[in-house]
Amino acid sequence: MKDLIENQIPYQVEFKIRKEDTKEIRDIYSTATYDSEQHVVFGVILDVTELKKTEEEIRMLGNAIHQSPSAIVITNSSGEIIFVNSKFTEMTLYPFSEIQGKKPHIFYPGYIPENELKKMWDKLQNNGMWKGEYLNERKDKSQYWTAVTISPLFDKKGGHCNYILVMEDITLKRQLREELIHAKEKAEEADKLKTSFLANMSHEIRTPLNSILGFSSLLSNTDFSVNEKNDFIQRIKISGENLLAIVSNVMDISKLEAGQMKILDSTIQLYKFIQDFYDQYLYKVENLNIDFQLDANINEQTFIISDETKIRQVLTNLVENALKFTQEGYIAIGVSESRSNGHITFYVEDTGIGIPEEYHKMIFERFRQVEMSETRQFGGNGLGLAISKNLVEMLGGKIWLESEFGKGSTFHFTIPKQIASENKN
Repeated sequence: MKDLIENQIPYQVEFKIRKEDTKEIRDIYSTATYDSEQHVVFGVILDVTELKKTEEEIRMLGNAIHQSPSAIVITNSSGEIIFVNSKFTEMTLYPFSEIQGKKPHIFYPGYIPENELKKMWDKLQNNGMWKGEYLNERKDKSQYWTAVTISPLFDKKGGHCNYILVMEDITLKRQLREELIHAKEKAEEADKLKTSFLANMSHEIRTPLNSILGFSSLLSNTDFSVNEKNDFIQRIKISGENLLAIVSNVMDISKLEAGQMKILDSTIQLYKFIQDFYDQYLYKVENLNIDFQLDANINEQTFIISDETKIRQVLTNLVENALKFTQEGYIAIGVSESRSNGHITFYVEDTGIGIPEEYHKMIFERFRQVEMSETRQFGGNGLGLAISKNLVEMLGGKIWLESEFGKGSTFHFTIPKQIASENKN
């Protein structure tokens, strides 16, 4: 610049100087214009330090708005859009050219009630800040949730000149929040179910134990005949079996939850297996008013490779349930082979009390019973069907029911003819 001044060349420059007294650096703007005789006809020297700071602040604020992780919308005093940042377009799929001059309610058509909109404007008109969460709609009609904050911007006279909207996509947050609420409700429900289960277990264990202890003490009484004592022994045996079944169920559900249940596969002659299973229950129903049926719709030489013990356990749980809830009519055990997908289908059908439709989905959950009160008519610990579902799925199959309250139930389950390697432990 020294050369420009010495040679009297017109110039406009900005430079920095250091004030000698404070060592402070200032921004200076200088300009000069010369006439034909090289005389200065116009010259200005300005301290533009504060102006530079203001420009830097404006640049920084502009970058902050454009690069903000939140969508930002600025409207005029009438609520018409005059600016959006790039995050807004990314979130809504609307380019600025398509929404300029429109009002923000196009993003949430029909999802904000009129009374809520009125409350929002009343608050903004009274210089307040408004916050809310609403379901919005993108340009492609997909929906998403946003947390919206709207603030008024004021002119020098204190009037509303603009409104600024800051929008954050909270779809995932809401989903996680709803999942946490659902998990909390499930945990509370599980706690209630466990409490009910423990109360039921207390009753279920005490009943056979009292029977065992009571009839055992009667055996030592010489006043009873041999036939009566044999009856006592039979009752003790039945109570012992019931108690063992309760303990086995508790152990099984614990093993299943811990992932310690093992698959032991073997070759099973299916017709012989289902016939033997049917025969073992004939004695249990001979004194009941029930027609016990077998429908073995398979070839006598059909073989499968699976875990025989677990199939028997599932069938046992289903038949025991049918016996518990059926006072008259029939109970049928069936098995058939699917030629299309190589699966075997079993079923247990009864003409018992049936299961209301609202219980169909939850009946396979652990500790679940249609009767949950302590005064329930039928016994049980609510584990049999949960165990059955887990065992069937371990074998690579699925289980479901068809039932109508008062008209009986049919439980079906399928398993592959040969258990897949990934289902083996």
